[in-house]
Amino acid sequence: MMKLARFRECEIHHLLDGGRRIGHEATVGLSPWHHRGVCDPGMTSGQMELMFGPSLAYSGAKRFRAAFGTDEELLRMQNRLIEARLVLTT
Repeated sequence: MMKLARFRECEIHHLLDGGRRIGHEATVGLSPWHHRGVCDPGMTSGQMELMFGPSLAYSGAKRFRAAFGTDEELLRMQNRLIEARLVLTT
C-alpha cells in the first residue's frame, strides 16, 4: 500500500535492465528518501520508514518493491497520472 503524506521534491530514478539504464524515457520520480535514503531534518531512518514507507537505498530493493511495486508498475502508474493531468489541463 502506497503511503501518501505530503508533497516532496522529486529525483529521477533510471530503470535498469541487466544493470544498465534503459534510457531517459524509462525513469520514475522518487523522493530523496525513497531514492537515496535521505532523511528529513530531525527525523531518523526508522521514523521516515514509518511515515513514508521503505526506501530503495535504506531498506533495500526487495522491501521497496513489495511496498510500491516493480519498476514497470511504477512507470505505468506514473505515466497514467501524467496522462490524467494532461487531460485535465488541456
